[in-house]
Amino acid sequence: MIGQEKATFPLLHALLLIAALVLTIFGASIYGMVTGRQEENYALRSTLAYVQTRLAAADRADGVSVAEGPEGCALVLQEGESGYETRIYLFEGQLREELSRCGSPYEPSWANCLAPVESFSVTEEGGLLRIDIDGRQALAALRTEGGRGR
Repeated sequence: MIGQEKATFPLLHALLLIAALVLTIFGASIYGMVTGRQEENYALRSTLAYVQTRLAAADRADGVSVAEGPEGCALVLQEGESGYETRIYLFEGQLREELSRCGSPYEPSWANCLAPVESFSVTEEGGLLRIDIDGRQALAALRTEGGRGR
C-alpha cells in the first residue's frame, strides 16, 4: 500500500501542474481580450469627445454645417471670418480632419488622420446633432441660434 501511495503522488503533482498551466494561459487570454476592448473603447470615446469639442468651439451663427464628404457626410466647421473651414470626414477607414479654404475640393491626402474608424455620420435630430462613430453615438446641442448653416 505504501508503494502505491508513492506512485500516485507524482501523477497528482503532474495533474496539478498541468491544471495550473492551463488556468494561467486561459486567464492571460481573457485578460488580453478585456484590455484590448478597453483600449478600443477608450480610443472611440476620445475620438467622439474630440469631435464634440471641435463642434462646441465652432458654435456661432452659421459656424456648423453638414455636407457631403468623399465617403458620406462631413462635419464642416467655419473658422471665423478667415475664409477657411475645418472638415471632419471618413476616408479610407480613417476619420480625417482637414483645414481648407471654404468651398474648395476635399484633399484627403492633406488631412490629419484622427483615428481608424469604419463609419462616421452626423445627423440633426430635434435641434441636436447626433454624431455616430462606429456605432457609438453622442449628442451635441449648439448654443448659438442659427449655428447650422448651408
